[in-house]
Formats: sequence, C-alpha cells, structure tokens
Amino acid sequence: MLLRMNSLSGGRSLKPSLTPFRAVLAGAALASFVALPVAVSQISFPLFPEPAEGPFPDTVNMELLSQLLPAEIGAVNPRSGVLLNDIWGWTSPNGEEYALVGTGDGMSIVRVTDPENPVHIGIMPTSEPDDFANLWGDIGVYNVKHSDGDKDKDSDGSFTGYAYYTTEAAGVGIHILELNQLDDMGPAPDPSFPIPPTAVFEEGGYNSAHNVYVHQKTGFAYVVGVELEGDETACDDEPFHPSRFNTMILDLKSDPLNPEIVSCLADFGEHDIYVVNYRGPDRDYRGREIAFVFDGRDKDASSRRGMRKDDTPGELGGGTTEIWDVTDKDDIRVISSFTVPGICFSHQGWTSSNRHEFLLINDEIDELRDAEDADGFFRTNFCDTDIAPGTISNPGIYVVNIRDLDNPFLQERFGVESPGDNDHNFIRQGNKLYWAVYNAGTRVLKMKKKKGELKLEEIARLDSEPRMPPEFNGQWGIFPFEDSDTIVASDIVNGLMVMRLEDDDGDDDKDKDSDRGRRIRSAQGPAVSTTSLVVSAEERAARRAARIEYIKSRIR
Repeated sequence: MLLRMNSLSGGRSLKPSLTPFRAVLAGAALASFVALPVAVSQISFPLFPEPAEGPFPDTVNMELLSQLLPAEIGAVNPRSGVLLNDIWGWTSPNGEEYALVGTGDGMSIVRVTDPENPVHIGIMPTSEPDDFANLWGDIGVYNVKHSDGDKDKDSDGSFTGYAYYTTEAAGVGIHILELNQLDDMGPAPDPSFPIPPTAVFEEGGYNSAHNVYVHQKTGFAYVVGVELEGDETACDDEPFHPSRFNTMILDLKSDPLNPEIVSCLADFGEHDIYVVNYRGPDRDYRGREIAFVFDGRDKDASSRRGMRKDDTPGELGGGTTEIWDVTDKDDIRVISSFTVPGICFSHQGWTSSNRHEFLLINDEIDELRDAEDADGFFRTNFCDTDIAPGTISNPGIYVVNIRDLDNPFLQERFGVESPGDNDHNFIRQGNKLYWAVYNAGTRVLKMKKKKGELKLEEIARLDSEPRMPPEFNGQWGIFPFEDSDTIVASDIVNGLMVMRLEDDDGDDDKDKDSDRGRRIRSAQGPAVSTTSLVVSAEERAARRAARIEYIKSRIR
C-alpha cells in the first residue's frame, strides 16, 4: 500500500496503461517510450566510429591507468550501437576488486585489483541476446555477513557477495550471481567466456526493469521501471497498474538467491531510486528507511500517453521527484512529491553526505531541451517549462535542500563548463561526487558546506570521448572503490576506463556508506593523447542529424 501524504506539485492522478511497451532507443534518457515496430535485424542503427584508445588529451588531475575495449570484455554484438551501459563494483573478502560492467551481451566481470593490468574473467550472458532492450542494464550488489557460529561461513572471508543484474529485455528476469567464486577464476579463455547465473528471479509477473538499487544496510532490493506481464502479478492488489513504470521491493536477507517480494507499487518509479537509513536534521524521520525516487519524465508527456489510466493531456512541467518512507513495506508513505524548477527528466540522484541535508539530482535531457525552440523534440515529447531556450547550456546538477523532508526546495543548479553536452549517472563518496557526463567523460566534484548552503567545485576530469556529438555518447556510469584509489567508468563505445585522481586534498566526510567507494589518494603524471581524435565539424553535424532522425523514427 502507498499512501500519499503531501504533494508540493499539486498532486497528479495515476496514469498507467495496460498496453505492453518496449523501449528501443539508443539513448538511456529515451528509455521506455517507443515501440519496436520491426525486427532488430531490419533496423539501421546510427554509425559509430571505432573505439578510441587513450590516454586522452582533455585530462585534468586524473590518470588513465588502463582501458579495455568493448570487444575485449565480451561486448561483441553492437545491435543498438551501444556496447556498454551501467557499472558497479565489488570487493571480495580477500581484497580482490571487480568491475561489474553492463553490456548489450550481459554483465561483464573484470578484476581490477591491479588497476594497470585488469583481467577479464568472463561475462554472465543475457538469456535474450538478440533483444535490443539489453542496451539498458543495471547492477546491484548485496554482501551477506556471516556470524562466528554460521556453519556455512566461507573459508575465504566473512561474507558472501551477490550481484543482481537486470535489463529491459523482456523475459530475462533478474540474473543473480554468487560473487565469491570469482577469486578462484583466471583470465577468460576468450572475451565471450560465459559465467552462468547462480539463480534467476522471475516471480510476481516480473518481466524486465530499468534499474535496481540494493540497500546494503537493510537487505532490500528496490527495482524500478518494472514491466509486469501475465494474469497474476505482484501489483494485482492495486486498483489499476500499468504494464511498465512499477516499483518492486525484494527482501534479500533470508535467501539472497530466492528474493521475496514484499511490495509492488503501481505507476511509481519510472527511472531510478536511492535509499538510506535516515539520520538527517528532520527529527520526524530519524531512524527511518527513506527512499528518494526519480520518476523520469512528466507523466503528462505525450511519450507516456497510452501508458496510463487517464490519457487526458496536461501541462508539461517536468519530471517528478518523490521522497518515500519505506520503513514499513506494507504501509509505504509519500513524504513529499515535487517538481524541481528547470528539470525536464528526473533521472537519478544521491544525498550530499550521510547527514542527508541536500539531495543532488541530475537530468540528462534539460541541456538538450534548452537547445531547442518551443516546438522542439524534447520539449514536445518529455516536458516544457518556462525555462527560455539558451538558459541552460552546460551539464548540471540540481542541489535541493532537504533539511525538512516534507518541504524540499531548490538551492541552485551547478553546472560544469562543457557547452552542448548532457550528463548521466553519478555516485557520491565522502565529500566528492564522481560523475559520468556522457561526451564530457568523467568529472569529479568536491562538495563543501558554506553558510548553510552546499557548494560544489570541479577538481578533476577525463574526457574519454571527445570525438562524438552530444546526446547519449561517451560515459554511462562510474564507480569508485572503497578499499583503493581505483575508479572505473563505462564508456559506451570506448570500453572500460580504469582511473585514479592525481591529487586529492582529503575527505571531509569520513562517515562513508558501507557499500560505496572511498577517497582517492595521489598518483602521478598528466596523460598525453596517443590517439587521433579529430572529427570534422561536418561529420559531427551529420552524426547528430542522423541520430535525431533515428530517435524521431522510433516514437510510437
């Protein structure tokens, strides 16, 4: 059950649909609003260049330690023009570090304990290798700690790790992999060497999903953008639920290989979610399990019509962000629901520290909307606001004050200098934010409170894709490891980037999340490019035009 307590945006009716729907765009922001009208083999995808190999010229205060191209880690079938997607990391009880890399072919596994000499172990393949929707994948990790009296305690450490891998491909389910076995595995004999899943979750009508977030401290997995199918689903007790855009909560504690569905929320959580044990300044919620929900596009957008109960068009004001109290899975409550001024697509977010005073939100479409006229593609299909064209030209992060969870408000939009580029996923570690900014590559921001406000400053960057035009090229995801100075990022075309900061002036927030990365130590030497990255203005313009035409052709 989900009870709405407060709506800062005036409240909107539920807008679900019964029509099955498949996302097929080669851009993560465009997920979930087009149909696949022809066979994948008949689709002409946008052309991409051969992968570029670093070091890369636009590098400041970072060092590229190594790089593995997509074909070297089993991403060998570029059906969508997108080879790599999201990324996560895991450290074994023995201290071995692994990059878990989403690809169009499955979850690739790379040992990065020696960051200058990464070792590809194999790939957990998708069960639907020809499904275009594999291009959207996500990974969560859960570590099960063992007590001294546990008879099943592993001989190699005090916990067992499990990876949960999902994609938008229909019928794949959630692939679960027991991770401790990786320490005993050597290099893959070939890039496509398969590592079979330990288990597959397919309960409650689960068909596919966009994202999964595992809350390590409570042992629950929050799966968003869930597509349901079948006569009986976990959301059937709702008066109405759509085929897509549902949230499913799974209990992993009793049996990580056989998760139990504890809640299914209809028509909430299109895109992403971040969950914390709250210990912030709002006394009403201290000690509660709080979820920050990034619900994608405005539900009145034409790209979601046919996906909702009421298809009456409404005024497009931008995507909604919500704050939930999820402590009681039988009585989940919406603390606040709000639309941040300027946001088009509420994409993803993180709190600024474990004190949870500020919520950082990114929007991978606001820069593209800003470059358009009033009748432009993104303004028409995702949102329209009173933000005048030309107002937002750089990738940015929205800083929202959440000291009062019932009444959040926008402090500012912080932007980095990279005109025309749009941004993607970030992760906060200590007082630093590690940010995958598509064509602008890795950006590292330092956060500091000053006079009650949160201030951000860019301290490092590494642009791993300076050749391609904006709009969903370059880096997709990023992860800093907890027990080393290693940072890994997934570049869609150019592969796995293994990096570190050259100079770090310390970490002001020592109270780290138990399953996140840690601060970065110093390294050496600036990078110098050895790869020709020159692309003519005419070629860049042609690629951009072809990509826009492709996107338009896929709208239902």
